[in-house]
Amino acid sequence: MSTRPRPLSPFLHYRWQYANTLSILHRLSGIALTMGFGLLVAGLVAIATGASGYARVVRLSASAPGKLLLFFILAAFGAGRGPDRARRLRPLGMGSSSS
Repeated sequence: MSTRPRPLSPFLHYRWQYANTLSILHRLSGIALTMGFGLLVAGLVAIATGASGYARVVRLSASAPGKLLLFFILAAFGAGRGPDRARRLRPLGMGSSSS
């Protein structure tokens, strides 16, 4: 009686796919946009409370982490969420066409 070798686990011969990268980038862009919305709300609340609160938010936005957050917000709109919106609008005839 001959014994056949057992099959390998799928995790041993798994390949990274393009869709995995897009999924991770989509999640990261959602996180950046959520943080940006929080910064927007903080700015509006600071405007409502007075000049000292507004100055604090402006100082936060002008710092290195604030600038990095603003960069990620802009990148999330352009690279993370923009192509996804275009892909979803294409079946409606509203996206870019190849002809």
